[in-house]
Amino acid sequence: MVTSTFQMLADIDAKRKQSIQTIDSREIAEMTGKRHADLIRDVERYTEVMDQNADLRSDEFFIESEYQAGTGKNYKHYLVTRRGCDMIANKMTGDKGILFTATYVNRFHQMEQDEPPALTQTQLTARIAMQQAEQEQQLNELTEDVSYLKRSMRINTTEEYQIKKAGSTQVIKALGGRGSNAYEDKSIRSKAYAQFWSEFKRHFKMARYGDLAKRKLDDALEFIVEWAPDTELRLMIKHSNQQLTIEEVTR
Repeated sequence: MVTSTFQMLADIDAKRKQSIQTIDSREIAEMTGKRHADLIRDVERYTEVMDQNADLRSDEFFIESEYQAGTGKNYKHYLVTRRGCDMIANKMTGDKGILFTATYVNRFHQMEQDEPPALTQTQLTARIAMQQAEQEQQLNELTEDVSYLKRSMRINTTEEYQIKKAGSTQVIKALGGRGSNAYEDKSIRSKAYAQFWSEFKRHFKMARYGDLAKRKLDDALEFIVEWAPDTELRLMIKHSNQQLTIEEVTR
């Protein structure tokens, strides 16, 4: 949390500095006819004095930065605000001071002309409302997409096995168990399985049980537990299981 807060403050400060209109100290050196190194030395003296005063912020006048020379080496320069230009101009006299002042005033005036007009409070409120409406629309679309995925998502292979296993267990139970006559009778056993899966797929309106929607898994398991053969098949199972085997008759 602490790191993110410092990062947020750093980002805000960086954006603030980017939004400030400035002139490169190298350009100012050309305007004033000074060596750039000499101008840097003067600016550093100004910032050193200002930084000793708690009521002043030197970066409102001079913003330290770096540029890369053709050799690939980085060198210091300053981005000079209008206040900084005023300070430099106040230290100059004669024609050079007049020409520099006129030049930088024109430069800042041009930069102001190039900036887009500030939004009125009404325009700002309308833009915020539009952005909120767009975000709400995106949220609604996302919610609809999630709902669609939930509705259309199919059971996975593990859940398919769970359905198949539960269905088989219920059919065997209805036949009277694996050792029953009805289970041993292939015809009756096949009829029971066929009836179960036919009713299961018809109930959930699908061609194969693997197409079952994931959201209906619990309903499917409940259907399996409640399933029972129809009357005709129940009677067939009952009569088959009541018949005595040859061993039982001769015993």
